[in-house]
Amino acid sequence: MKIAIPTDDGEHISDAFGHAHYFLITDEESKETELRHNSEAHEHHESHKHHQGHRHRRAEIIAETLKDVDVIITSHMGKPMIDKMLSEGKIIYVSPKSLKISDALKLYFEGKLRKIIQTLN
Repeated sequence: MKIAIPTDDGEHISDAFGHAHYFLITDEESKETELRHNSEAHEHHESHKHHQGHRHRRAEIIAETLKDVDVIITSHMGKPMIDKMLSEGKIIYVSPKSLKISDALKLYFEGKLRKIIQTLN
């Protein structure tokens, strides 16, 4: 099972899933890790005014980047992204903000993270 965690520095969870510079991918079985670049990260600082179409396009691109991932651990994810990831069969867990990735993984393996099962309308 592969786990994806958004990060800007490879050590801490990013506070904004879709705008993180990277996704740290951890393979639960082999224990191998990989840092994948988020091609959508650059637009976070350009404008905070995103229209709905852009958010859906961003979700599509990130879903493609994470197509082989089963679980996502994040401190924040917007509704369009949640909807897309759930529709792709991803399991999403919420961690505290700015947590070290190693601590978030520990909480995940201990079953202490909250699971997102649907978005609120």
